Amino acid sequence: MFGAYEMNSKKKRQDWQESLAIGKQGVADISKFLESKIVKQTWFDTYLVHNVEDEERYQDCDIDLLWVVPVQTFLQCRTIEVKTDRNRHTGNFFFETVSVEHRGRPGAFVITRAEWFFYYFITAGELYCFSTAELKPWFLKNEHEFPERRSHSDDNQRMFSWSTVGKIVPIERVMTEISHKKVFQNTESGWKAM
Repeated sequence: MFGAYEMNSKKKRQDWQESLAIGKQGVADISKFLESKIVKQTWFDTYLVHNVEDEERYQDCDIDLLWVVPVQTFLQCRTIEVKTDRNRHTGNFFFETVSVEHRGRPGAFVITRAEWFFYYFITAGELYCFSTAELKPWFLKNEHEFPERRSHSDDNQRMFSWSTVGKIVPIERVMTEISHKKVFQNTESGWKAM
């Protein structure tokens, strides 16, 4: 199942349409995850998940999902940004700081207003869930310690190329220094808490 998303290691540039499709699949996988038994058992009893990734008012805030959960006697809406990545083998997260380098557009990780940041390694089926209120300030305080990398993308349909800039952040360090987190594994038999 996950092998279908593996990236050709010989590629130097990413195909934007392929990346977009994988991102959409990641959001769809997370929507299903939020409605799974493991979420009800270990987190919240999901009332509703609404995908807003194509709605302009949420794109400006880099919010992909609205997650409605019961809290005491009322419903509360939580917001989620989903980052889908195919490169778990590196042992790192890629936190996007600049979305389109030549335009200077800030990256999704920097501008998201989502309450939760879900980092999903789609090929490995690993999902890391972080409170953005803790993760983002931690990152901004420490970002000078992490190497910067560029990812180059081509959109052949629109004949356009650009570079995305981000920081390479070791998973192990984030897991050690961030306290509000949850980790799950997507297996053939369903999602499991790690």
